[in-house]
Amino acid sequence: MFVNKRYIRYGLIGSFFLISYLFYQQIYQKWSEEKHQKALRACTTTLQNLRSEASKIKPVNLYPVQQNGKYGYKNGYGKIMIQPQFHRTELFHEGRGQIIDRNWFQGFINAKGEIVIPQEFRGVTDFAGGVAYFSGTREDPKKRGFIDRNGNIILELRNVDAHIETFPYSGFNNGRITAYLHKHESVPWGGFLFPYGNPVPRVYGSLDCTGKVTFEEFVWTIF
Repeated sequence: MFVNKRYIRYGLIGSFFLISYLFYQQIYQKWSEEKHQKALRACTTTLQNLRSEASKIKPVNLYPVQQNGKYGYKNGYGKIMIQPQFHRTELFHEGRGQIIDRNWFQGFINAKGEIVIPQEFRGVTDFAGGVAYFSGTREDPKKRGFIDRNGNIILELRNVDAHIETFPYSGFNNGRITAYLHKHESVPWGGFLFPYGNPVPRVYGSLDCTGKVTFEEFVWTIF
């Protein structure tokens, strides 16, 4: 059987490029994973330090109080310690009390009543492990991420289809936090379980402190 030498040569060249591509793809994947692991170790160390610092903070026994339509803080004996001047206030967590302005933007004060994080967040959790999760700012309603107790952004979630459970919010654990990756707001057969609610699928995963998401489980919840 006659085989054109030119086709053999083209086949060999194609095989060479294919093998080279697969080889370099393996090298790139290995390099990417090593780079990710290095970044993960670094940010995990940062989070552990933040958690350690937060654990040393003495509880702030101040409680929201309202006077003349404004909120401040009182101590356990009812004495006002921070004068009412905010639209709303929340309990202290890890030395930070959440304050809310009349447009419902949120920030934080310290136990002295000093604003340490301006009221610029559309939604923000209390601090847990030295870190709080925010969703939306004055300038960018789509901006999401995590801040430390001084308001520094330690991780911004860009192009990440992951949503953090905020009720309850417990912060990171070993550099990772649970998130749900996708949720159907409705189901095509909606209503057949009424009045008990409809099954809504949620895909849960793990978001690490580099912003990488890992699938964990698929569950059905009833709403």
